[in-house]
This record gives sequence, structure tokens and C-alpha cells, in this order.
Amino acid sequence: MKFFMDFASSSLNKYGEELCGDKVEFYNDEDKFIAVLSDGLGSGVKANILATLTAKIAITMLKEGLHIEEVVDTVIHTLPVCAVRNLAYSTFSIVKVDKDGMAYVAEFDNPSIFFLSDRKLKKIEWSTTEVNGRKVKESKFIVI
Repeated sequence: MKFFMDFASSSLNKYGEELCGDKVEFYNDEDKFIAVLSDGLGSGVKANILATLTAKIAITMLKEGLHIEEVVDTVIHTLPVCAVRNLAYSTFSIVKVDKDGMAYVAEFDNPSIFFLSDRKLKKIEWSTTEVNGRKVKESKFIVI
């Protein structure tokens, strides 16, 4: 990479819970950096298992070069959907940055990211793709 990617994560468990319902996975090599944040619906063991499964599936598929459509399709067909809220039991955000600073962001039912550069909030242009009836927000931009 032409620049340095500094990355870390920390989780805070819900009061009274032993496990966090969120999971972050990273992959970094000389060609690309990938971060996946997954949020299991609710809290505790079930949320942790679903978030961990989602993050592991996504990071494994993406580092092997598969496209977001295949990742979303796999996650949708692997994880259940909440019958009451009609939400996926696990949501995710993906940030993938290549060695030239081109970033790709995909969001599935998660709150949107923001991009701060040189102390200024940069506008992110989004498009929406539908995969098996599920909407995925996508964006591409240069981070440097």
C-alpha cells in the first residue's frame, strides 16, 4: 500500500451480558485492507453468534475476491430474519481499501458511516443495489 492503515476495535457489552452482540473482523495485506462490522440483533449469546458468523463469512469471502452480491446472498441464505420486525438478525458494514486508496463501502441495514478528512466531513455519494430483495448501500471514493 502507498499509505498506512491504522486499525483497532473495542466492544462494550450490554449491562449484565457476558458477550457483545457486535463483531469486527479485519484483514490486511500489501494489496488491500478490509474491515467488517457486524451487529447481531439484540444482545447476548445469540446476537454474538450471529454477528460473529456474519463477520467471518464476509471477511473470508471478500479476502478471496468474491463480490458483495455473493457475500450478501450467502449471509441472507445462512442467517434467519426476525419475523416480528422483518429485519436480518445480523447486519453489517464493509470497508475495503485497495493499495491506491480507492475505498469501497457496503452497508446492509447498518447506520451509515461518515468520512472525516483534514478535519472536514466529506460527502459520500451512495447508490443502492438490491440482492435477493434486500437493499445494500454502496459507495466508492478515494481516501487520500
